[in-house]
Amino acid sequence: MSADGLTVVRAPEGLRAAAQAVENGHSVAGVAAMSRDDTGDVLREVCPDAVGALASVSKALSDDGLALLQGVPTDSDVLLALMCQFVGGLVAATERPVRYIDHVTPSDATDPRQRPHSQRRTALMPHTDQSARGEPPHYLVLACVANDAETGGESVLVRIEPIAQWLAASDPRSYDLLQEPEFPIFNVPKRDFAITAPLLTVEERDGTRRHALRFRDEAVRAGMREMNRPSDAHVAAFERLSSEIHDERWWSVHRLVPGEVLFLDNRRVLHGRKAILGERHRDLKRLNGRYWPGVGF
Repeated sequence: MSADGLTVVRAPEGLRAAAQAVENGHSVAGVAAMSRDDTGDVLREVCPDAVGALASVSKALSDDGLALLQGVPTDSDVLLALMCQFVGGLVAATERPVRYIDHVTPSDATDPRQRPHSQRRTALMPHTDQSARGEPPHYLVLACVANDAETGGESVLVRIEPIAQWLAASDPRSYDLLQEPEFPIFNVPKRDFAITAPLLTVEERDGTRRHALRFRDEAVRAGMREMNRPSDAHVAAFERLSSEIHDERWWSVHRLVPGEVLFLDNRRVLHGRKAILGERHRDLKRLNGRYWPGVGF
């Protein structure tokens, strides 16, 4: 367990050689079509201990919603895809053309407003990835390729469970309202209305109740402004939730270094980023997917 509460798993020896082997024999698109068993077979063939390490990652995702895998050759797209496909089926970042891996790298474009928020140097507030989808991805992976920033650009992680429990105890009215399907969520990149949904949901398995959240502050505000505004009580509940998520007492902060791969449950942990200072370079690869049955919570 690291200082910021992350479960840390060390990648096995031989993963670099495994990366070279899978790059020669597979493609990212081919991996995305594999079953979990097929993925496991490929990993066992090239690096038998990799499956055990990824099983530990899956358990940490189920228990806490977070895991950090260290010592990974993050320059290998096929290896990253295999590791993610073992946890859950990959979800394409774009459909036309189909792309499973995004680079999250700050842009120095003349007009940064023309770039996605993830590719700017400004701070990125904690959010759910692809919150406007009917079913957002279950998990998100951030693989660090390069990061020469000594300060700035740290990943911000916000666990939902303690906030939800705190709201249930301190403001039960807002807690209940947030579970009603009254919140319009705007697809900010495409600038169109996407969905009306609850922000907070309660999931139960084997007698254990946990909370999940669909949240992107600017997407909900745009939905209320551009489409339909819910009742004043629902707006007040949203503002209460937003103020808590923006309160740094709930935040964990981790500076990713090359070779680290952060796995997080996209429904139980919000992620963001502190501002990237100066001209420092930070290059991450982002993948996401949906858990196989029995994996995750």
